[in-house]
Amino acid sequence: MPRPLTMKVRIGYGLGVRTSRTVAALIPYSMSEVPEVVVAGLAKRRPDLTDPAALVPIGFDALVSQVGSFVDVGFSKFVIVPLDEPTSTNGWRSHLAEAATALLPLQT
Repeated sequence: MPRPLTMKVRIGYGLGVRTSRTVAALIPYSMSEVPEVVVAGLAKRRPDLTDPAALVPIGFDALVSQVGSFVDVGFSKFVIVPLDEPTSTNGWRSHLAEAATALLPLQT
């Protein structure tokens, strides 16, 4: 879970950016499992974590929950990044439609 917001934002694997009006986060997510190369990078960056993969939401329900956690500490803008990209145009259309269904209700 995100730590309390400070002037220097460091939230797990998420890349935080703070401006005078906005706090934004880059949130990687997966639909199946976190790739080993990502787990290794997280473990190196955050050796204090017992399960680095826990920083990467798996599925849209977990992504919605993660976004909510960031909102709770002051974030207001998000860029979500799929770690396992669809392999076809139709796959992208379907994935983006599911993402919109899950995430657009959070918009204020």
